[in-house]
Amino acid sequence: MSRQRTIQVVHVAVGAIVKDGQVLLAKRALHQHQGGLWEFPGGKVETGETLVQALARELLEELDIQVLSTEALIQIQHDYGDKQVLLDVLRVTDFKGEPKGQEGQPLEWVPLSQLTEYAFPAANTPIVNALTLPRVMAITPSTGSKEHVFQFCVNALDRGAGGIQLRSPQLPFDDITWVYQQLRSLPMASKPVPQACPVWVNSTHLVNAKNQWMHERCQIFKAIHVCSRHFALVPVLLDKSNIDRHKEYTFTASCHNAEQLIQAAQFARAAYLSPVKTTTSHPKSASLGWPTFGRLIAKAHLPVYALGGLKLTDYDTAIAHYAQGIAGISCF
Repeated sequence: MSRQRTIQVVHVAVGAIVKDGQVLLAKRALHQHQGGLWEFPGGKVETGETLVQALARELLEELDIQVLSTEALIQIQHDYGDKQVLLDVLRVTDFKGEPKGQEGQPLEWVPLSQLTEYAFPAANTPIVNALTLPRVMAITPSTGSKEHVFQFCVNALDRGAGGIQLRSPQLPFDDITWVYQQLRSLPMASKPVPQACPVWVNSTHLVNAKNQWMHERCQIFKAIHVCSRHFALVPVLLDKSNIDRHKEYTFTASCHNAEQLIQAAQFARAAYLSPVKTTTSHPKSASLGWPTFGRLIAKAHLPVYALGGLKLTDYDTAIAHYAQGIAGISCF
């Protein structure tokens, strides 16, 4: 009788230390695996420790700081065959002390807006995405004129949305373009450095009746939210024969199950998983519930927004389940 192979799971506590719009990075020593690359500080969770206790110990040992408050950011699982690693990432929102490289490691405070310019181990990519994407996304409604949709966006931004998905299928393309241009001219006052409002355009506006990309439209926006029915079209847009094209587009994706989350991780910076709760627009669709939502996104390998029947008051619950945040129409 063959014995079942026992796979070790290494639980690692990682700290994304954020202060005044900047995050603290440490550089790995050249002799280490992935040496010379930047990383987020942390270390192994020891037996009997909670996640917060482990992170507090590691950051005290590595940086000589005391952790005062944290919130869940993202979980990342990796399987190396004989070993599985769970990166449990917490955003450190308050701490005491001045970080110092206790092990001689170089440290640098990096503006979140510049984080993508730094070289990280591949496993850190979802962390970078989680830190640089909005926590709350507003999705535009399926009714109303272009002026109505634009005002919806303005109201949503005033109520805490950090980005917009233009989904309104009732609007002709010229109207969608008008709303987009109006939004891009709005500075995000909540940002430490004024930036244009981040806007993703739903793929419904960019794919024609023959299920083909309208490339001239895609070039206008480049930040595209891909419906699940359009996943198979993404490689066509990227044109894998030209690797530079991958840098032109930023994708998010609509998902409803584990398989779609796996597919989305191949091309998207983030996904929306729905419906978490019963929705008025799809009353017959079975809701996932928070436990199932949390279980699915734990293996997603990318930041995931909770969507479906949510209110702004669900934000804390979503974050506690390691969601990137919440997205919705009716909550605004």
